[in-house]
Amino acid sequence: MELLLAVLVLLVVLIDSDAVQPVLLACAFYSVYQFWEAIASKGARPIATVFWLYHAFFLLIPGWLQVINNFYPWARVATDADMEYALCAVTLGLWSFSTAYQLRGRRVADAIVAAKSVTATRINALKIMLALGGSIPAMALIAIVGPASFLQERSALGEMIYQSDELALVYNAAKFSVFGVAIALAAYVENDRKSRSVVKRKRYLPVLSMFSLFCAAVATFVNNPLSSPRFHFLGMLLGALLVLRPLRRRSTRIILWTTAPVFLYTLFPVVKNLGEAMSQQGDFLPDIGAYLIGGVDFDGLQQLANIARMTEGLGISWGSNFLSAIFFWVPRSLWAGKATITGALAADYVGYEYSNLSAPLIGEALSGLGMLGVVVFFTALGWLAARYDARYNASLTQRRLGLDRLLVGTVAGFLFILLRGSLNAVFPQIGVSLLVVIALAPRLTGPGGALVQRFRRKTSVESVTNHAPLKGTA
Repeated sequence: MELLLAVLVLLVVLIDSDAVQPVLLACAFYSVYQFWEAIASKGARPIATVFWLYHAFFLLIPGWLQVINNFYPWARVATDADMEYALCAVTLGLWSFSTAYQLRGRRVADAIVAAKSVTATRINALKIMLALGGSIPAMALIAIVGPASFLQERSALGEMIYQSDELALVYNAAKFSVFGVAIALAAYVENDRKSRSVVKRKRYLPVLSMFSLFCAAVATFVNNPLSSPRFHFLGMLLGALLVLRPLRRRSTRIILWTTAPVFLYTLFPVVKNLGEAMSQQGDFLPDIGAYLIGGVDFDGLQQLANIARMTEGLGISWGSNFLSAIFFWVPRSLWAGKATITGALAADYVGYEYSNLSAPLIGEALSGLGMLGVVVFFTALGWLAARYDARYNASLTQRRLGLDRLLVGTVAGFLFILLRGSLNAVFPQIGVSLLVVIALAPRLTGPGGALVQRFRRKTSVESVTNHAPLKGTA
């Protein structure tokens, strides 16, 4: 399928002088096919599923509708040359991810772990102190701005929060830190609930359960979609589902994921319109056609073209956007050259007054590393996605909930907003959640307290070979 896409796009570009529509349609069909393959596979593939869900139903299909109607969310429509350059990056990115995922997936075998031999580390005093520390910023934030502020529309809270850099820092850290605490503590509660040692777990399980529920309630309150970006709330709900109620059955995965685009096209605008209707008169039921073509949520393709134009005009940033995302914890006051948000840079370059625009991850790779960087980055991303999807799938065979399922489920939940971007606008907050999860998550151990080992396929093959009957003995 990867080879077919490459040949088809090459033929279209060589034969058709106007290659935008056919290439866009080919990429859309290819993404839908890969999405179906991910959800219908034997094992769960949460990272690959969200990756193809975003590109098929949030970037390419709305983008194709915009192109054929010649109507876009923002003014100053990109030229065909910019759009073709952007679609070249899209094609290379999708092809690189898929190829690397398939190659890596053939080499990775599911972990083979006997459920009865696996135990989970119990929570200790240090982790309880870390959990308390991770939940304090959210409670401090509620106390500072008042509970009523989180029940107002998003712009009202934003005007209050972003007047102070310190308060904005607390706001972003608090929203995601308390979610990390809630999901990690829920793992301990889930493991202890299944524990046979009833006498031991009765001592602290009620208190731990109450604290976990409290943190979950606080996380829901400060991230509610009326006053907070809807993508944040979506990521947390999806992450919690993938961690606590994993989709083990293929039929369940197919039903849930095939209805996901319907929810994206209906509930997202409903929530947005509901928040705006609190301060002004208007209908909150969406016109789905108008939403897909002109809705600012679907500005990804137009922004890719804007980023392509900016990259051709200013050159690449040599990866400074990725370095700034990795070292998000370094304040700008100490790092004068820290990268600016890519979506805002592209918006400013083409002359938009409003700068809070998306920057799809393909655009981040293009502006940071060029076309070759798109290939390298998405090859690495596909390689890692296959590895960690396999770890997640293996974790579903274990009775205990450990770091693998927590980490991969959280990453997959937030992957949608990471793919939409801008990277430096969303990764710092998500990075806080991941750090909290890594610090607090229970580790799975085998007999003797050793960490559970994971085996590759070649190990399984060696095991079968060692136990195979010798010639002449069968």
